[in-house]
Amino acid sequence: MKKVIAIAVAVVLLLAMAMTVPVAAQTEWHVYAGESIQDAIDNAYDGDTIYVHEGTYDENLLIDGVDLTLIAVGEVTIVAQIPVPLHGDTIQIYNSTCTIDGFTVQGGMGGIYARGMSLFSETETNVTICNNTVEQYIKNGITVNGDLATARIFNNTATGSGETGDIAQNGIQFGYGATGTAHRNTVDGNWYTGAEWSACGILIFESDDVSVQGNRVSGSQTGIAVETWGWYEPSASENKIVRNNVDGSQWGISVAAYAWIYSTSDSFANNNKVVNNVVTAEEGDVGIIVETESYGSFSGVADNNKIIHNQVSGYETAIDDTGTASKMHANVY
Repeated sequence: MKKVIAIAVAVVLLLAMAMTVPVAAQTEWHVYAGESIQDAIDNAYDGDTIYVHEGTYDENLLIDGVDLTLIAVGEVTIVAQIPVPLHGDTIQIYNSTCTIDGFTVQGGMGGIYARGMSLFSETETNVTICNNTVEQYIKNGITVNGDLATARIFNNTATGSGETGDIAQNGIQFGYGATGTAHRNTVDGNWYTGAEWSACGILIFESDDVSVQGNRVSGSQTGIAVETWGWYEPSASENKIVRNNVDGSQWGISVAAYAWIYSTSDSFANNNKVVNNVVTAEEGDVGIIVETESYGSFSGVADNNKIIHNQVSGYETAIDDTGTASKMHANVY
């Protein structure tokens, strides 16, 4: 059995935020090197656009309860500062609809983090994260968590630390009921050398209806994973993994329903589609895997998953299926 993907767990304690309302609304804000992006966020109204001009900004950003667009003008780098507030990521988004476009984001527990969880809020979080470079993160590059969170993630580059025994990194994560799309991203260098866990290029954890399409994932221990533990949400189903290029992973693409020590219910990874992907490695364990595991009174179920028209090469085992009623045909290996 492969190592279980290590997920990013949300910190459950939120700090109360005091909002200062500006005297007059503005539709555009311009921030220049030496000024504070957070000051512009704190003074903006819903629907405003903040243009951040070329330079390096040493600060952490929190967007909470305001709908904004942040656009980088030229080469703009945001560098996390210690201590990082709340969840620990360089850019954090809660209870908001916003766009983050064109930044280089460095450091923090993660690069960009968006959360919309009904456990904490009744407000949806809807984000567009595009054209960014995320690097030097400790845990995750881009994270979207929660059943009230939806994201469009496209044309980003997320680069992990490479082989490390410190922590299992993930390049992009949809978790705990989040939905959306991850299209045309480049993810590299997420590899954990320790025991039990696995790092991942793109991870769908306990989330349904996520589309992962046209991405290039290289040098990541598990390239793309769809996984549930029957923990927060029991299901990781109806997801689409289509036309991605996965190169140099120990496990190329994984669909897994595990019941184990963390489980609170049976887990289900059903009706997922893994179609028209190219999965290659010089030396790998399994190219495409459909896996279940039971623990105690709970069971993992992976039913009616479709593994179709994929090209797999360089793995000891091309396709390993322990699910039920899987549709597997026209794969080349």
